[in-house]
Amino acid sequence: MSYIYSHQLKKYVALQPLTVSSRVIRAAKQVGVQLNWNQAGVINHLTFLQAKKLLEQLGSSFLSTEDYIILLRENLTQPDIYKKITSKEYAE
Repeated sequence: MSYIYSHQLKKYVALQPLTVSSRVIRAAKQVGVQLNWNQAGVINHLTFLQAKKLLEQLGSSFLSTEDYIILLRENLTQPDIYKKITSKEYAE
């Protein structure tokens, strides 16, 4: 998994969707979330609340809409990063 650091948000932001791993499976079991993933290993078919519980168990969180806009503006001059964070896969 690769990350970028947002100086305005003062946090690291993942550039790829969450994928299945032993750590993710363990966290899902701890919070009672049943995992599904596609052929690429990308976690899918979770409700908002399930995803929120899983991310919190992993020590992470969603970006708010405001934070996402800040991230977009911060990376307008970085075409590779901007393309990743505006992709369909990123939004999932």
